[in-house]
Amino acid sequence: MTINIHSLLFTTTLAILGTTLTATAAPPPPPPPSLSQPPPSPLGETTGPTIHLPSQTTDTPGPIKIPFDLALPDDTRAISIWLQTPHPDDRIRFHLRDTNGPFILTENQLEGTSVEPPQWGVRYSTHARINDWTLRQSILAKPHPQLALTHIEISPSPSNAAKKIPRALHGPTTSAQGTPRSQATHVWKLKDFVLPKQSSLNWTATHYYEYGYDRPAAIPPAAWRQTLFGNTKNNTSNNNPTSTAPARLDLLLRATNGTPLRFWTLTAPGLTPDSTIPLPRLPEGAYFLDLTARDAHDTLAAQGRIVYQVLRDDATPPASQPATPVALPFQLEGITHDGATTQTGSPLPATLRINPLPGWTTWPLTARWTVQTTDGLILADTTHTLTTAPSTHTPRIQLPADQPGAFLFTATLTDASHRLLSHIQETYGVSPPPANSFIATTPRPPLDYDSVHSVSLAATHYDRDQIKRLPTDTFPHLIRWAVTARMFPSIGLNWHGTAEPVQGCYQWRFFDKAAALAREQGHPAIWTGIGYTGDGLPEWLWFEELMDQHQQTIHAEYHYVSPFGPRFRAARNRLYQDFLARHRDDPRLAGVLLYSGPSEGYITDTGPMIADYSPPAREAFREYLKKHYNSDLATLNRRWNSVFKNWNQVTPPHPDWSQSWESSPAWWDFHSFKAGWVVEDLADFFARARAAAPDLPLMSYAKEGFGCTGNLAPVFLKNRIRYTNGGGETQASYVQTSIMRNHGVPANPEGHYVMPNIGSVSMVIANSLWAGQYQGQNIMWGLVWTKTPHVGVPEYEAVARLTAAMDKHAAEMHLARPLQPWAGYFGSTRAMLESRSFRNPLNAEAQTLASLTGGTLHNLCSWVDDGSSLDALRTQPLIVDSGAHILAPDALTRLLDYVRAGGIFVSTTDTARYRPGDPAPVDALLRGALGATRVTRSVPGIKGSATDTANTLTLARLDQIEWPADTPAHAALKTTDGQPLVWDVSFGKGRFVILRGSPSWRKSTTWLDALARETAGPQPYAITGENVMARPLRGPGGDYIVFVAMMPDRGLNHTHATLTEAPRRTVRISGLPATLTEASELISEQTHPVSNGTLTLEAIPGIVHIVKISKKL
Repeated sequence: MTINIHSLLFTTTLAILGTTLTATAAPPPPPPPSLSQPPPSPLGETTGPTIHLPSQTTDTPGPIKIPFDLALPDDTRAISIWLQTPHPDDRIRFHLRDTNGPFILTENQLEGTSVEPPQWGVRYSTHARINDWTLRQSILAKPHPQLALTHIEISPSPSNAAKKIPRALHGPTTSAQGTPRSQATHVWKLKDFVLPKQSSLNWTATHYYEYGYDRPAAIPPAAWRQTLFGNTKNNTSNNNPTSTAPARLDLLLRATNGTPLRFWTLTAPGLTPDSTIPLPRLPEGAYFLDLTARDAHDTLAAQGRIVYQVLRDDATPPASQPATPVALPFQLEGITHDGATTQTGSPLPATLRINPLPGWTTWPLTARWTVQTTDGLILADTTHTLTTAPSTHTPRIQLPADQPGAFLFTATLTDASHRLLSHIQETYGVSPPPANSFIATTPRPPLDYDSVHSVSLAATHYDRDQIKRLPTDTFPHLIRWAVTARMFPSIGLNWHGTAEPVQGCYQWRFFDKAAALAREQGHPAIWTGIGYTGDGLPEWLWFEELMDQHQQTIHAEYHYVSPFGPRFRAARNRLYQDFLARHRDDPRLAGVLLYSGPSEGYITDTGPMIADYSPPAREAFREYLKKHYNSDLATLNRRWNSVFKNWNQVTPPHPDWSQSWESSPAWWDFHSFKAGWVVEDLADFFARARAAAPDLPLMSYAKEGFGCTGNLAPVFLKNRIRYTNGGGETQASYVQTSIMRNHGVPANPEGHYVMPNIGSVSMVIANSLWAGQYQGQNIMWGLVWTKTPHVGVPEYEAVARLTAAMDKHAAEMHLARPLQPWAGYFGSTRAMLESRSFRNPLNAEAQTLASLTGGTLHNLCSWVDDGSSLDALRTQPLIVDSGAHILAPDALTRLLDYVRAGGIFVSTTDTARYRPGDPAPVDALLRGALGATRVTRSVPGIKGSATDTANTLTLARLDQIEWPADTPAHAALKTTDGQPLVWDVSFGKGRFVILRGSPSWRKSTTWLDALARETAGPQPYAITGENVMARPLRGPGGDYIVFVAMMPDRGLNHTHATLTEAPRRTVRISGLPATLTEASELISEQTHPVSNGTLTLEAIPGIVHIVKISKKL
């Protein structure tokens, strides 16, 4: 669709960057109030007009095109445009032209560099946002003679399915200054801070955020007006702030712990609605800017807060200056902000200082102040009347300090006419007595590390009101539900901000309340945990934040702290040490979830936004390289093909999206650094936790951004930490759970879908069963999802019946193992180098192998990966590669040792073809280890796929392998024309089964099934049914067929009602003993007849079933 921009302009002539356009159409509707107008461009140049587009959609295929045909300055280095759209994921491309012809720049692209692949749903990649305006920008690398913008192209995102065109455009804007984001050495970020919280996840960047690159920090007029007046809760007057500026604007710059740093005031005539507010250049860190708007009588009109983050500044920091006392119109004196003000004991003396403003003329004034705990308990409520008008009032007050923790002091000042003159809030801390372990009334039983622990997580994201809600109907009901569901409730996740609101002032009232309420409802003990998801960090710890390759934070509104930040790691260690020291012997505590990393993971990148490029991560990387290269910069330069002159110039490499995978030595160093860092930090954290609580069950999340699962397993095993992950319904969760259990680590898959949802719960249980040695599951509920009572909701009751039925047979299933043990081999290194992400996604080959073994063979395989230990590999008699094209030398060594000791490994001509950090194929397995003289891919003259004479194995590509005359290799299977299709190569006590190309597993299940039966033992059962995923297990009491008749979306979004109303699926299990007359289904506790060795049942789709075939015939 093409929009004629000329017909949308005003009837007058407009000059846009030197080009005159004349329009003849009727004028558009009047512009909206100034709050909805974008700010002046941060590029500092004059922009074009705001153009309001017609409100319409289009069915025209392809992108939306808006022509401009505007001449631009030849020296343009940056071009930007503000776009008003409810769909910020819509993508923009600038179509430009110079003397060499047309060329295109995608938003955020630096000319001459590769374009990041489009990934819809990745938000906050723009430079700035104010409400529904977003700034889109690209950078030119050089001047362009006769440069012109021909048009822009808007590609609607999936969220814009109706293809609605933008509401308005503002610009374009050009600048001769255009520092690429990745090259800036001074980076800052501004964002609003909205209270009360707009959602359970965040209260920052709700309406506004902006990045600055190598330019002075300043707040644009639309941003400060939105912060003050856009939220009606901030506005305490009847003024119309959209058309006029306040008479006075007070600005207080604070450290995030509350310490005042600087105070200044803006007044008319210098303050106008279009004023930009410059900010001082500050050291790296986070700061709060509190804005107070006043009218002509100095009455409070509105208040708001903006977060000012200096993400990076390579300049020499200014010499520290002595702190200057800040004199405010209304303030509390006598407290400290960088730790505890006092110890538990007598009341704390303080002063309430009042410096009257000229407009405060209606006396007497009344100061009212309250003190309350962070969970809302009011401890003091006092008023003080000022009858005269001296220059200063300093009433002395007493603040409660008889219990440890943080306390909120709130004070208001009103005049005789009850007008609000001022409002302040401060937080002070009272330190607790030294930590002493809980004196247990009953001894704690010995640590049962390897048993079943089924946990219902009752809080997921930090919420300031969660403590207040504990006594409501919702929480007691959830505890009673957990009793009937036979699961441990887990309360208190992700609330570092609740536990330590002031540095060093720990308060564990939340756990005490939760444990007491749980006992009242019939549960004697609960799990708990302390984490760092999003805004759960205390404000004083803000913010060492994850940054991507463009020096933007991973999310604008949802914080991801960098694990490389020394302040974060130190605070995390102290916090857990204090809690465990106090409660390790507490009988009310069933176990602790160690949320060891920030949010869901350590390196929480969200491709194509790759982490971590924050200053502490950069410095840690340099230190790693110095150690790795023995401080020899010349060696690093030769390896990287770089020209760094000193170590301070060394920076992490950027992803090269023009390549299929990151093959550079620099990237492999960067990857290895991150992988080693995660393992080392986990090892240190786990060791501290286990030392503090030797016999307490401990569990830790380690999925998103933790990297290779096999690398993590030894750390969990050594410290006796149970493993859990997110997305417990998915294939990836099953693979990770299986890898951990093959290392001997107890593992609980964790469901993450919004509850209640029985389809999700069922799949989490199924994954835990399929992995063998059932050890429980975690079901994430979340107090944030349960703010209203759910008593009697059928879905809750159905889930409770399911989990209770599972618990009844938990001990029995804990003893069950895979009937036919063999494993797929997941190339984690390849997956991460291809995706550039530490989230370790499953590649297509692994997904296919998992789906076919469970859904076609009905015999899910186990899993190991290229980080798995030799002991873990040896648990499997057969391992089948699923795309490990890139193998590090140590991973290949373990594979060779595995086969040498008697293992059987199925590989392809692509297995270990590449070594990390080297783009050239090396064929380390075939040529390096097994002695092949040549490997040639895509053999000339052979087209299409190749299959064996029995049509049991099909290769999508047939390659040539040449062996020396004395090779131990022999053709185990041949094609229809007599060529080798599979080579068998003896190696020590084992053998490699080498496929001559890329297998088509969907056409090769017969061959794979025969190989598994030959090497891993017989599997007597045959299962038929529509879309059935299954795995047979064997235990002391008999065999078990665990299966799910899958729904189209894996059942994740299906409720009990939709599943029970869906048509039943006929599932037949044959191969049962001929003498068997019946078999039981454990979940439903129903018995089904067996006829001629076959059992037939009508299965509810989406629900896990366990058919037990008893040995007692």
